Amino acid sequence: MFSVSKRKIIDLLALFSTSFSVCWMFSYHYVSNHEFPCTCKQNRALKYKEQTLNKYSPKLFTEKIVVNGSIASRDENIWSGQKTNSHFELFTMPSNDVSRSLCHNISWDSNMTIRKFYGWDPKVLQNSYLSTYKSPCFYTPRKSLSCLPYFFLAGMPKSGTTDIWGKLIQHPQILNSVKEPHWWSRLFKAKVRNKHRYSPFNGYTRFFKTFIWRYSKMNAKKTKQVVIGDGSVSTFWDNHYWLTAGVDKTPGVLQIIHSVLPKAKFIVAFREPSYRLFSSYQYFKVGKVKDYHRQVVRSLRSFSECFNRSSVRTCTFSQSEETKILRVHINMYSVYVREFLRFFPRDQLFHFRLDEWSKDCPGLLKKLFAFLEIDAMPQKELSNICQKKRRNKTRKKVQSLDQSNETRKMVQEFYKPYLRELAELLDDPRYLWEDNVTKDF
Repeated sequence: MFSVSKRKIIDLLALFSTSFSVCWMFSYHYVSNHEFPCTCKQNRALKYKEQTLNKYSPKLFTEKIVVNGSIASRDENIWSGQKTNSHFELFTMPSNDVSRSLCHNISWDSNMTIRKFYGWDPKVLQNSYLSTYKSPCFYTPRKSLSCLPYFFLAGMPKSGTTDIWGKLIQHPQILNSVKEPHWWSRLFKAKVRNKHRYSPFNGYTRFFKTFIWRYSKMNAKKTKQVVIGDGSVSTFWDNHYWLTAGVDKTPGVLQIIHSVLPKAKFIVAFREPSYRLFSSYQYFKVGKVKDYHRQVVRSLRSFSECFNRSSVRTCTFSQSEETKILRVHINMYSVYVREFLRFFPRDQLFHFRLDEWSKDCPGLLKKLFAFLEIDAMPQKELSNICQKKRRNKTRKKVQSLDQSNETRKMVQEFYKPYLRELAELLDDPRYLWEDNVTKDF
């Protein structure tokens, strides 16, 4: 006989529960009947998928599409691997069509007011949040506890967010969960064309419930004061899947979040645009510095040409094939901040420059905890957290590369007008980056 500690049993059960929850979420994301990203038993997962299809196929796998001003339905038999009428174009929804929804579980009216969110009236869901919990937690109709994020580390990509998240979750009141579920920006909707990547609401809430359950077993008295975070850095900027239905005719990600989480707090790290762009290039594409320069020239030219045809907002969200190569649209910080301020007050956004995080991690961490309205930590503990090894996803083998001064100046000159806009929106001249940052992370 052997003894196993209670903590060990809890950890093992939580690990199993987390694995099952993640597999359950991602079983919706892939078309193939035989390929799954997790190691769950495939026959069980396949059986679950078949049951789900039989139960929900009339609702979930029929798409309403606006064609020449009228609504047409087309089905996609995605489970058999065959798609019927899968190549189609979507047109802007007529403004007089009230409560038409391209997503099956979200509907809105002609004023872009969210009327339904996964079966919930948004106001009813807000009123269901339990006052005894710091995070927005509620009971489902089946009396199951579910929770949504209290805060979002919402941006920006390649701006030190992996390191920031790793240090934030060292606070005992912040739930240590997986950083980036990318649910609000990518998985909560059918993506219009890619319905197999749809992920249900209860899959997202179950994702957090697993970690809450684990925490409650270790510290039941303090569970209600724990805050839940979502570190998906796509939340602040990734809205382009809505554009196939018209950029001004569908609610964006932040508007949908606001409809159910109006008090959510947002943390955004901004990086000097030329450094962020080059870091993104290093992460996604290993290549020579000369190749990077050519791609910068091509992408910025394409972006500029779009500005001659459409608004800056439309071009930023539309992401043409040329601009997607380097994701130059992500540097349009002012567009995303303006979008944020349409729905949330400025005091719900904590923003800072990445180089400031590098220079004064303990000071910023203290301010972040105060912004989240959680217990302060002693200065010594903050210093110990910040002394831990920096987390950086950019591949080490390409970190030694650097961009040329010519390329850097070209990028800086292109974004200068939009940085002025950002500085005005936030009433903060730091975002002009006039101090000539030479190394920010």
